[in-house]
Formats: sequence, C-alpha cells, structure tokens
Amino acid sequence: FCFTLIDPQNESREFYFVLSIDQEDTYSISECEPQISPSDLAEQLKILNEQAIYGNLLDLCERVFVHLYRIDFVK
Repeated sequence: FCFTLIDPQNESREFYFVLSIDQEDTYSISECEPQISPSDLAEQLKILNEQAIYGNLLDLCERVFVHLYRIDFVK
C-alpha cells in the first residue's frame, strides 16, 4: 500500500508498506518506507491484529503513518 499527502513539506513523498496475512489471519509487514522503529511497528501490528476489519484496514494504516511521521517530524 502506498500513501501520499502525509508530509506537509513534500506532499508527493511516498509512504508505503508491504502487508501480508497468514493462514491464521495474522497481519505482518515485511517492508516499510520510511522505516518505523521496531517497537512502534510491533505496537501498531498488535493493534491491527486485534482490531482490524478489512474495510477499515487502509484507514488504520494511513493513520499510523500520519501519527508516527508527524511525531518524528516534530522532534
């Protein structure tokens, strides 16, 4: 999945990740750009696996990028 319009200084910048689901309906991310710290990624995957309904999946993932990027951007 690829998102734009997240970075207010470069709205065409791409934020993306590769999402997989296994036989037990557990999500995992194998690639992510920009990189998200392993602890933040694990926390967000836990939330995703506990709460995700496919219809809300993309919205949830986009919010994760926006939230994590804006926190990092402010630092």
